[in-house]
This record gives sequence, structure tokens and C-alpha cells, in this order.
Amino acid sequence: MTGVSRRAVLLGALVGGGVIAGCSGRPDQSRETPGPAATTAPSVTSRRVDFQGTTYDVPERARRIVTLGDACLQPALDLAAPVVATTAVAPAVVPPSRRAALRALPVVGSGRADDPVNPADVLEHDPDLVLATEDTDRRLVDELGARLPVVVVRTSGEHRRDWQARVRGLADVLGSDRAPALRRQYEERTAGIRRVHRDVLASTRVVVLRAWDPTRITAYGPQSVIGAIYSDAGVTFVPAVQSSREGRAKATTAAPSTTSPNGAASPSPSALAAPGEFPGTLADVGRYLAGAGVIMLASDYAGGLDAFTGGSLANSDAVRGYVREHDAIMRGAGVLAMTSYAQVDFVLDQLDSALADAAARADAPSAPTAAGLTAAEGWWASVASSPATASRSREEPCSQGFDACDGVVGACL
Repeated sequence: MTGVSRRAVLLGALVGGGVIAGCSGRPDQSRETPGPAATTAPSVTSRRVDFQGTTYDVPERARRIVTLGDACLQPALDLAAPVVATTAVAPAVVPPSRRAALRALPVVGSGRADDPVNPADVLEHDPDLVLATEDTDRRLVDELGARLPVVVVRTSGEHRRDWQARVRGLADVLGSDRAPALRRQYEERTAGIRRVHRDVLASTRVVVLRAWDPTRITAYGPQSVIGAIYSDAGVTFVPAVQSSREGRAKATTAAPSTTSPNGAASPSPSALAAPGEFPGTLADVGRYLAGAGVIMLASDYAGGLDAFTGGSLANSDAVRGYVREHDAIMRGAGVLAMTSYAQVDFVLDQLDSALADAAARADAPSAPTAAGLTAAEGWWASVASSPATASRSREEPCSQGFDACDGVVGACL
């Protein structure tokens, strides 16, 4: 069956089944974690794969893929998959190396609960495979899954920490052979950081912090997503989190992906805490700072901060006072829940830069500038004064698509 005729058949099936009519009136959106569709229509040359414990029939080699969320788009781009369209992606979660690719992709909708994706818009791109996330509306997954393969990528619970396993699993789904090379490059990069920064890593402790709002924070230890990456690079964390295998609370419900449009709201950090995550309040920050020579704050992928990442921390008296007293390095870490090697590359770039500054600082401690700021405070002052940072209130996808933001991270936030 040709692509045009397949699309015509699928669209006809949706119209005949009342699916398009049912989705054109903005139905209530289910937040239930979607599972595999009850039925799928595998292509003439399909194969059966197991991904994250679920069996799917997928094309022998998918040629036209639509992604319904950043958590599946980013690893698909890692694997050079033939993505032909996607839902809108928050610019804050797009690493610099991915911006050109995002600009080139048509957008099928925002995916927000108040702006659901119409299945007809997905089928207009004639996909032979759809990748969704656990944040994708369950009804959309089922409606599309009844007509073509839909694979759901999960990033919460047991699947939260092992982002590399997700990439390997998707490589199997997509028939890509790129996963081993990506893994080798990652290992070479982390080994290089351990080698180049051996001395500073031996003498410097690191703390990673995120602010959910001006009062609530989370500290991250070696068992967290970013903590595992930093540990591979040779980092030792501050005493408050280094020796504990788990954070003070575990997730009792599935946490929304921080890179998903539906995860833009600021949930309770204690309710969403996973292993290696230590939720608390701004009053706790002194305990987590103790012993830190490098302070990495959650940020967007330009290193910019806002009140829902690291801005309130960088502006707090406790952090500013600690930086002054201990001449600590402060840097934007990137988004702390990575789903792709491209995102991890940025995170490692930021760590590499911070460690290089720490090594230089050990040789020549910095003095306050004429404005009375240390180098770390000066870095934050320059970030905070940028128009993109100043206008930020919360992470939202640019509903007009990536181009409408002029490719500037944070421009639509």
C-alpha cells in the first residue's frame, strides 16, 4: 500500500469511527499513564519487539515517525530516526545541538490538556510509527494505536534513572545501530573529564540543586538521574547526599517528565521525589551547601535560570553568602531529567566548565569585582539581567512551534 493510499485509509477509518469528530471539540484529557493500544495494525513487513516490558509490532524499519513528546523525540534524534513531525517542544529543554533539527520539524499541536492533538493532524504526515510518552493523552494513544503502531516511552518510576536503557530500547524499536557508538562516546567523554580534572575532583565536592518555587527545593545525590551521570564523570557529592543511597522520599505516583509540556506545573517535590532526590525548603539549603566547592543549579539549556529552576536559589541570601565566603563556583547545570545523549552532552559541558573554573580558582582565588560580586555572582547577575531570563515565569512549550521562538531558548517562556 502506498503512503498516500495508507493515509487515505487511516483518515477514512477515523472519520467513519467518529474519532475526528470526537477530538475536534477538546475532550477531557486523561492523565492516566497510557499503555499499549489494544490493537495495532502492523505493516506488511513488521517485527515484534519488547520495549520497557511491553510487546509491540513495529515496522521492520520505520520510515516516517511522528513523536508526541520531548521524551521520545530527543532519543529518536539521537538515533537519527526519520522523524517527520512532532508535538511542540519547550525551548528550555532543547540543547544547542538540536535547535536546527527542531526548526525543521512540522508541529502537530502542543499536546497540552487544553490543546489536545487531533489524530487527523498526526495522520496527515503519513506515519508508519508513532512514538508517545506516558504524558500523552490516553485517548489519543488508543485512537492512533488502533490504526498503526504506537510505542509508549516511560520515564517515571523504575524507568526514570536509566536514560541509556531507554535509548537502547528505542534503537531496537527503530532498527537503529547507533546506540553502541553513542554509549562509547559517552564513556569517552566522562573518562576524559575524570582524567583532565583528576586533581580538582579529588579535592572538590559538588552540590546539585533545583528550586521549584521561591521556597521549595530539591538536592540531588549520586542515585538521581543527573547524579549517576556526574558519578560517571568522577564527581563526589557533598556529605548531605553522597552517603545516602536514596532521597528522603520516594515517588508514590508517577512523576510528570520535566521535559514534557504537561509537566510544566510545579508539583510537590516531596510527592515526586525519586531515589537520590532530597526534597526540602529554602531553609534547608545551608545543610546541602556545606562542603560544596561547585554549586550546579537546574537551568534551561542556555544555562539560564528562573524561579522554577535555580533563580530563587541564586538570589537567596544563603547561596550568595556561601559563594562569597567559600569562593565557590556556581553554574547552570541544564535540565536535570535527561532523555538523550545530546542533552547529556550539554550537562557534561557545563560540569566540565565548572570544574575548569574550580581548578583555576584553586590556583588564584577570585576577589570581588568592583561591583562587589564574586565571579560566580557576576555570572548569575549577567544571566538574570538577560531579557529571556527576566521574562520567564514557568516552562511552557511554544505552541506556535520552535520557529516562533526565533530559536532562542526561553524566548517563549
